[in-house]
Amino acid sequence: MLSSTRKQRLNLAVPVSFTDRPVPIAAELRPSWRLAIIVLLLDECSSGAASSLRRLEYLEEALGNKQLLEAILSKNIAQIPRVGVDPTTTRTIKLALAYGLVEPTTKPRFRLTDRGREFARLLKSLSDFAGEERARMARLGKTFTENLVETIDRRQVL
Repeated sequence: MLSSTRKQRLNLAVPVSFTDRPVPIAAELRPSWRLAIIVLLLDECSSGAASSLRRLEYLEEALGNKQLLEAILSKNIAQIPRVGVDPTTTRTIKLALAYGLVEPTTKPRFRLTDRGREFARLLKSLSDFAGEERARMARLGKTFTENLVETIDRRQVL
């Protein structure tokens, strides 16, 4: 809202008012959305419902990046670009830990808890939730392994 002094300085002939409106946040930036996607990735695309943080970053990126998805599905390591570290994925995992949806394993991985599996079942029962992302998860399946992630990340930068 403009102060009365500001209105005077503008020398407006007609009164003008401004109303604050909420700024829409893209779904992929909403913590609840990302939390649900991480739970579904662990349930649908991870052996034993467990994954490293690094692998989750690749999978999450592949859901929104068709070129990366196709490169992963081709299994041609040379075509799969490195994915940067995403701090929002780390924050989402911390949130999932706090809610008791995931737990750390002895390896540097995170595994769905019983509560996380129950949440995944609930999400999958919602037919109108994340349709495009779930279709991509179905295509990915469990084919993108931890070994593949390590191989991609070890490649030399030319």
